[in-house]
Amino acid sequence: MTGDVRQRILRTVDDLNDKGFRVLVIAQKSNPSPVGAFGVKDECDMVLIGYLAFLDPPKESTADAIRALKQHGVTTKILTGDNDKVTRTICKQVGLKVRNMLLGSDLEAMSDDELARAAASTDVFAKLTPDQKARVVSVLRESGHTVGFMGDGINDAAAMKAADIGISVDTAVDVAKESADIILLEKDLMVLEQGIIEGRKTYANMIKYIKMTASSNFGNMFSVLAASALLPFLPMMSVHLIFLNLIYDLSCTAIPWDNVDEEFIAKPRKWDASSVGNFMLWIGPTSSIFDFTTYLFMYFVFCPMFVSGGVLFNDLSAHFSGAELALMQAKYIGLFQAGWFVESMWSQTLVIHMIRAPKLPFLQSRASAPLTLLTMTGITILTVIPFTPLGAMLGFVALPAAYFAYLIPCILLYMVLATSLKKAYVRHYGELL
Repeated sequence: MTGDVRQRILRTVDDLNDKGFRVLVIAQKSNPSPVGAFGVKDECDMVLIGYLAFLDPPKESTADAIRALKQHGVTTKILTGDNDKVTRTICKQVGLKVRNMLLGSDLEAMSDDELARAAASTDVFAKLTPDQKARVVSVLRESGHTVGFMGDGINDAAAMKAADIGISVDTAVDVAKESADIILLEKDLMVLEQGIIEGRKTYANMIKYIKMTASSNFGNMFSVLAASALLPFLPMMSVHLIFLNLIYDLSCTAIPWDNVDEEFIAKPRKWDASSVGNFMLWIGPTSSIFDFTTYLFMYFVFCPMFVSGGVLFNDLSAHFSGAELALMQAKYIGLFQAGWFVESMWSQTLVIHMIRAPKLPFLQSRASAPLTLLTMTGITILTVIPFTPLGAMLGFVALPAAYFAYLIPCILLYMVLATSLKKAYVRHYGELL
């Protein structure tokens, strides 16, 4: 084989590589070693017969999927065992710019720290062994990235296991499917975008519920403890709190189907437990302000007006005695507890709509129909309870219509304050959820 023949062979291979073909060169050997003894020493004195060229074109949806992932803050990196020429051709076909390329031989000379720095600015890794694929995935994870690896061959199994999420297809080899966390059944890579969107919606609604419930319960418990120390009777019985939380939680069961703003879906989020505490401390006491207002109104104005003819609870014993005193005290307590029971449900349920998104509620961002329906149903049921035999069994007294002349302005002011604090929280911490 002369130098010219060698160059002609290499040009042929390069031309096929540039067109996206994987190439095997076929040669014949007339006197090979026997079976079991054949080895590298036999790679000589052969006659070139021709070439086998394999074309594995990318899926039609690949380019669209890469663009969609980029729009959602997901960087696509290629890790392949193919050579650099084939890889560049495939990248060009799918619209992926090659900012930098590292080969398996380059990785061998790098420490993990050097590879981590290089991997951040490298989009394409070619001529990798299975172990090298897994190493790249591992250093990306150790650098703080969440990594999903998609593959369908034996050589991809190790990398899929090393990734946060291993993704394969139903036509992949068995070992790849066994190593994967997710197997795609559709012949369309755009399902990756759909999965990311649904995952971010799930996270948004999950953290939404955690923050809402933590802040609501914190505010309620703070109000109950403060009132228990100041009032001559319990502001709400244990069974009232249980019943209140039961109806509230049932109305929150629609949160998984709530709408999520496009701005939240546009980029990935990381779980931050401290944000739950910060949110609870900012928003929770807000409800306590109006709880205390309701305490003062019910104790000093409303209950004396509609129960005892202007007499405060502490002074009832000076005006009444015996069974009449006990009945008057029971009515006073029952009306007070009914008032706070209803106000508490209205405030903690309607505030869901105030703090479920950074935008202005009802105008810029609307809750889903199921969530709106369930929350309004919950409010209606809790408001009606004091007027029913069940309310009487719980110790409530039916609320006069005049009570709602206080309740509605109180809740409106609460919603305005909660929205204002939400805006201040976003300015301080950069995001709501």
